[in-house]
Amino acid sequence: EEENTIFFKIDELYDLHTGFLSDLKTIVSHEGGDVLIGEPFRRLAEMFDLYSAFLHNYKNAIETVKKCSANNPQFKKIVSTIVLNLQTEQSLTLEDLLHKPVARVQINALVFNDLLRETPNAHPDHQPLRQAQKIIQMFLNQFNVVNQRLPIESNRNLRRMVRNSFIVELVDGHRKLRHLFLFNDVIACAKYKALGRDRIDYELKWFIPLKDVSIYEEADPAVELKESSPANISQVKRNLRSVRDQLAMEVANSGSGAFRSGDKYRRKLADLESQLVLATPNLVLRLGNKANNKTITFFLSSDFERTQWIDSILSLK
Repeated sequence: EEENTIFFKIDELYDLHTGFLSDLKTIVSHEGGDVLIGEPFRRLAEMFDLYSAFLHNYKNAIETVKKCSANNPQFKKIVSTIVLNLQTEQSLTLEDLLHKPVARVQINALVFNDLLRETPNAHPDHQPLRQAQKIIQMFLNQFNVVNQRLPIESNRNLRRMVRNSFIVELVDGHRKLRHLFLFNDVIACAKYKALGRDRIDYELKWFIPLKDVSIYEEADPAVELKESSPANISQVKRNLRSVRDQLAMEVANSGSGAFRSGDKYRRKLADLESQLVLATPNLVLRLGNKANNKTITFFLSSDFERTQWIDSILSLK
């Protein structure tokens, strides 16, 4: 158990970076044509949930190393001097080595920024690198902002993120777009806030310790959904088609000034698309809070997504 705690997710992180390095070597060694590295970096960024699990366990891993060192002199001697290079006799402590992935998170963020800054907008690598940068930035914000705003419990050092996604919550009869985070000890719901082109923040709306969470797996037909002014999805879709047609006509008639002249239609499109995102999900997921007997209602787009959330919560209880 102590070994698993100390080396939690190390094997997975090693495999991830070994595969990433292999991909880069293959691309660089390929003769002829442009060397495109954007996709491997994007795939690396998409696997950053592994870092989330490692970071949430990091403090506990260090505490376990210290505890084992205090209780076992032989263990302390081994982990105090781990030789990395036999020729230079370079060595580090186990604590230093465990800090390497922590430092790698910030280093990766800087690498993505540097790569993107040096890549022209028209280059094929620009889009996947920008996607990777946004994923990394969102990961850092999720880890830092949400975890810091949750209550400080005695087991916070053990906290790790298990699942997260955008979801529609029914609040006072109105649908609201939320970001739901499932940790191994608490479930938290936050409002996503865009602060600029590449900056985001989260406003924590509520949280429930997992021990107080109950799941209503089957929607009760007797429970009425008190939804105020539900959107007419068919009408929203018709409006979307109409605005897209208007935008296309505006662009066709405006020549070189097309982008600026179509701004009002793009704003309308964005608003209608937001309405559709809120209105479309129709599968109900209800969570109960045993501490105050309140029920929270969510809408999801697929039965698969609903089942994934239910299974993830039940697996932690």
